[in-house]
Amino acid sequence: MNEFYRNRSILITGSTGFIGKVLIEKLLHSFIEIKQIYLIIRGSKPNDRFKTSSMERFTKQVLGSPIFRLRNRNQTSTKIEGHQNDGDGIDRKIEFWQKKFTIIDGDLVRPRLGLNDEHYRILSDEISIVFHSAASVQFHGPLRTFLQQNVLGTKEIMDLCRNMKQLKVIVYVSTAYSNCNQSVIEERIYPLIDDDIDLLIEKILSDERSDTVLKHGDPLLMDRPNAYTLSKAIAECLIEQKYSDLPLVICRPSIVAHSYHEPSPGWCDNYNGLAGPFLLSSLGVAQTMKIYCENRANIIPVDFVVNAMILIAYDRGELAERNRIQKYFVRDGIQIPVVHLTLNESNDIDWGQLIRLHQKASKQNPSMKVFRPIASEAISVSSWHGLFQHYLCTLFHHHLMAYLIDFFFVLGGKRRCFCDAIEKLHRSYEVLEFFTNNQWKIKNENYLKILQRIPTDVQREFESDTRKICWNNYSKTIQLGIRRYLLRENDSTLPLARKRLKRLEMYWSLAKQLSFACFFLLFLLLIYFWI
Repeated sequence: MNEFYRNRSILITGSTGFIGKVLIEKLLHSFIEIKQIYLIIRGSKPNDRFKTSSMERFTKQVLGSPIFRLRNRNQTSTKIEGHQNDGDGIDRKIEFWQKKFTIIDGDLVRPRLGLNDEHYRILSDEISIVFHSAASVQFHGPLRTFLQQNVLGTKEIMDLCRNMKQLKVIVYVSTAYSNCNQSVIEERIYPLIDDDIDLLIEKILSDERSDTVLKHGDPLLMDRPNAYTLSKAIAECLIEQKYSDLPLVICRPSIVAHSYHEPSPGWCDNYNGLAGPFLLSSLGVAQTMKIYCENRANIIPVDFVVNAMILIAYDRGELAERNRIQKYFVRDGIQIPVVHLTLNESNDIDWGQLIRLHQKASKQNPSMKVFRPIASEAISVSSWHGLFQHYLCTLFHHHLMAYLIDFFFVLGGKRRCFCDAIEKLHRSYEVLEFFTNNQWKIKNENYLKILQRIPTDVQREFESDTRKICWNNYSKTIQLGIRRYLLRENDSTLPLARKRLKRLEMYWSLAKQLSFACFFLLFLLLIYFWI
């Protein structure tokens, strides 16, 4: 596989995102002889308050990310002459890597990606491998915004790829939920209502409602929960209709979560997806969530996604060409393969199990910032009493508690913040609710076929087989990752944090008993005076 990536130039979109940063780090770590990595990064918009160039964004968000300093020095397989296994060695390694980058100021929503003629020519002449992972991933927003970035932006990228003279493969990152209107999701592109994709896009953009935030059930969303999933489905159909002549692979990851091993166990630098609710749960803020505990939790570590993308690019670009492997690439006469990066049924986990494991890990490795005792059970809303318990818990443990705490904060001269935290928590719940309260059978045979063609030693280096995930260990990894990378706490504080949590549980238990005693006494007094 080293031969495939050696002396090749790679184009990556979405480099400032979660997947993008992990992808860059893994490529640089594993393939020292990559010729160049080109990154299309958008600078600030004309109406932005703070002006930032694409190079400044790269320096701050990509190169300035801790991700390049996390990997165990003894683990590294990248041999760079003159580097020592110390802090100075890491700095020199980053300096070496920095020479591998070419930053190009561009914007997906602009014609020709906003590139000047020189940049367009360079990319057309130099690029062999394309990883297109850029997308608007905030589920809340106008449909027009998602279409412009996720659909029209993809069109501009594909037009550029069509001009690339050395192109070997394009890996397009979609989502396993692009066709969540199907109960069984197969590894194929599903047609939309209109036959011609251009007419469909024009029809949606001409509708005034595309400028508003649409809710699930709106006909314009075509039976999907939000604009993001619809835009991904449209982008896939666009690729199938207009760009089937290109060496494409569509990857559909499910819910992407903290890393399993690389670049460091538990790595995460954002609050999207499950990261936010898991964080607030570990702090004792989140006590319940509207969830069907029996449903399958289809989450996948970010490093598994990235490793799979790298293997898929190799498989599509090199193995298929050399061995003429066609069965995987051709289905019903369509040349674009689809690969689901999801859990395998032989090693799946339901939401109830996942939540309980995380609650256990949060108690074993608590944060120093834990506010109140961590919830001890997962409430399933699949029954009426579970739903009632959830709403009761939401009322008392979220809303009333938030107002009470903020009231005392204001009395003490501090800024109220707990109500805001609860509001953000429930907004993130709204985004996840559709995916936690529904269940799909998502097939993933294609990636298993790819793994069969990959040598065992390469599979070990690029770990991506979800059948080998140990959920107990992964839950501990997630919690430690929350402490280290989101809360920025050192592992040396763990013993103190455990003692603190025990004291906190004792105080809250005492407070609950006193509260019940007061309510009981008040009840007796009311009865006494009533009689």
